[in-house]
Amino acid sequence: TSIYSYLEKRFGFWSYKTRIIYYFFSFHTLDVIAKHSIVPIVGPEFITGSTRMKSGTAQKLILNMISTSVMVKLGKVKGNKMVDMQLSNNKLVSRAEKMVMEELNIGHEKAKSLIGKYGSVRKAIDSYK
Repeated sequence: TSIYSYLEKRFGFWSYKTRIIYYFFSFHTLDVIAKHSIVPIVGPEFITGSTRMKSGTAQKLILNMISTSVMVKLGKVKGNKMVDMQLSNNKLVSRAEKMVMEELNIGHEKAKSLIGKYGSVRKAIDSYK
């Protein structure tokens, strides 16, 4: 059986026919065949009876790498900073103000007013230059 027949049943005919790319993510080699597979080799657990410590950590790292790569490809990163983030809490607003201060070499009050006016790091930086 193919992963694509499963996906066609699970997600519908058009998701299969429109050539959406699916990845198969597993820690064991299986009989299921996919065009793209991610199968990390993590080895045995170092604590007997703890069945998911290494695989859970590996899965988290791999998914973080994929999502970070997507954000870079979409242009949401400038240098090593995520400039297109949602400023949804005080911590992120403070981080945005620091990023604007560092990028533009301006004071805290000016950065705070730019973030307040434009609501985004990218817009604040682009408008100031």
